[in-house]
Amino acid sequence: MTANRNSELKGQFFSYDAIVAGILFILLLTLLYNYWNSLRTTVSVRIDDASRIALSVSSMLLTPGYPLDWNATNFNQIGLAEHHNTIRISEAKVSNLSILSYTSYQTVKERLGIGPYEFFITIADVAIGSAPTGTVLSKVTIVRPVIYKDQLQNLSVTIWSSSQ
Repeated sequence: MTANRNSELKGQFFSYDAIVAGILFILLLTLLYNYWNSLRTTVSVRIDDASRIALSVSSMLLTPGYPLDWNATNFNQIGLAEHHNTIRISEAKVSNLSILSYTSYQTVKERLGIGPYEFFITIADVAIGSAPTGTVLSKVTIVRPVIYKDQLQNLSVTIWSSSQ
């Protein structure tokens, strides 16, 4: 009878300590999984927003703007195309945008609808806006083919934000 009793006491694996440890382990794994998904979603939303804005700005720049002969002192909508439905970029409009962004950077940001981001536009050897500096949190670049100075060039629109 004693031998039988010792065998009944051996092999007792599940106790209250093991059950509590298992529950805590599953709870910690669930919290870690939720935190990871939240972090991934936040980064994804920021990149999606910047992508949407960069596409919008690049599309807007491929319009002639309003009025059609806008300049640095008279403009409602900024556009660089010579006329509608073309990829030919006007040198005068590029020059006006360069002057305007140098003198009224915030106004250009508002008119382009960039919001909390910064912008940097390049066409051939012309750079307009603020180049990304420091720690960049998100950066999206859209490149479109254009004809500038009678040559095929790239219109590059970069939308970015920093930690500052």
